[in-house]
Amino acid sequence: MSPPHAADRRRPHLVPADLESRPDPYPFFRQLRETGRLQPVVVAGGLEASLVTRHEDVVTGLLTRGLSRDPRNARDAFAATDGYADGREHIFERTLFSSDPPAHTVSRRLVAGAFAARNIDLLRPKVRATAEDLLDRLATRPEIDVMSDYAVPLAVAAIGDLLGIPASDRSMVSRWQRDLDVPPVDSRSAAVAFEASTAIGAYLQDLMRYRRGYPVNDLLSELAAVGRDKSLRGDVMAGAQTLLVVGHTATASLIATSIVHLVARPSGLHSVGTSPPRTAQFIEEVLRYDAPVLLGPFRYATADLQLAGSRVPSGGVVILCIASANRDPVRFGDPDSFRPDRRPNGHLTFGRGVHACLGSSLARMIAQTAVGALATRFPEARLRGEPSALRWRFSQVRCLEAVPLILVPAGAPRP
Repeated sequence: MSPPHAADRRRPHLVPADLESRPDPYPFFRQLRETGRLQPVVVAGGLEASLVTRHEDVVTGLLTRGLSRDPRNARDAFAATDGYADGREHIFERTLFSSDPPAHTVSRRLVAGAFAARNIDLLRPKVRATAEDLLDRLATRPEIDVMSDYAVPLAVAAIGDLLGIPASDRSMVSRWQRDLDVPPVDSRSAAVAFEASTAIGAYLQDLMRYRRGYPVNDLLSELAAVGRDKSLRGDVMAGAQTLLVVGHTATASLIATSIVHLVARPSGLHSVGTSPPRTAQFIEEVLRYDAPVLLGPFRYATADLQLAGSRVPSGGVVILCIASANRDPVRFGDPDSFRPDRRPNGHLTFGRGVHACLGSSLARMIAQTAVGALATRFPEARLRGEPSALRWRFSQVRCLEAVPLILVPAGAPRP
């Protein structure tokens, strides 16, 4: 095996197992950032990695060809951990998440058209109608859970509409998606993720097989048509599974977190009102301040290379820590303060380069629509309890467990 890089000569930092469920996980990243640009860490399951802490270096890492998305480039690192000692090969299966060009380019091209601005604009009225329908149903209730009653159903419906997932199947698909949200850092969580991934793969295969014979106007039918070429079916499946898995949890988290930040402010939902530009700018600051992914993205060195002033050996695991980069004081003034008027806002939440998040425009549109609809209908809505009392759940995507919101119709007096 290759010798460790310079940072590994120091005792590695143990990433707290409860980091993603902490109300404020950012002091941990501040400590790492102040210690140095590249820090050795051990994540749950015993995986050793080098964590990049600063904005400029994370951007460099995102654009470095020698850092792969494919974990097969770090088999030795995974094999040395307790969590992967059982040799589960499924963590090395290729998907759009874990492939590099040229295979990644093929898969990405197959689904990229769905996220063109034209298609996002066509989807917007349907998302707005779904949001308003959800709010109509919730209006008779004095209190709702934003996450389970509004954010998740809206995100699932929007992404299901884009793909063409039958409404009757969406609760089942949501259960699989929740299982896949948990990072496979030990044998138990790896088994859960594998079972969910297998179930989603089988489901999509069956549905696309049906759509090849009975196409309709949706993305799965388009992908099924491409899949008539058997040489492309693996890429088609990778693309479809990526869309189904990635979308709803991160988008729902963005919706709920944005609403929490809004109602916690003195001006509440009135601060965005019916202004799409103000809503969009507010959500950009949410994306910076509370990034849905804390420990990631992961990259794997294909050769010895220099990054953040240190040597990373071939086969090394690198965490390009976007959550830390988004709080870097060199890049952002007063980074630990939430400033909805922050301009420019150069957050890295959606990545950079060839692996930049394909669904970023879709997630932004859904979140902006969801927040705008709620602000218009219930501008006096308020949290039950303090924001600091809200609980976060541990997952690869950091999500609020529940957001109890007291609905107050427009025009109603505040208590």
